[in-house]
Amino acid sequence: MAGFTTYDLSAAQLLQPYVKENIDGIVENFYSNLAHEPSLTKIIEDHSSVDRLKRHLLVYRVVFTEKKAILS
Repeated sequence: MAGFTTYDLSAAQLLQPYVKENIDGIVENFYSNLAHEPSLTKIIEDHSSVDRLKRHLLVYRVVFTEKKAILS
């Protein structure tokens, strides 16, 4: 599973309540920081859009959380 260790999954599980409560701000800050790097902004604009990537990141977080719950 993408090279995650048991420790990584345990850490993610401990952070889950914080992430769940703050996911919108986390995603917004992540992409706001990317905007400070023109080369990354160009890659995004050439292949997608920030709004589309934000939606994907939000969906990924939900799916990852559900898969982790199933694996537990």
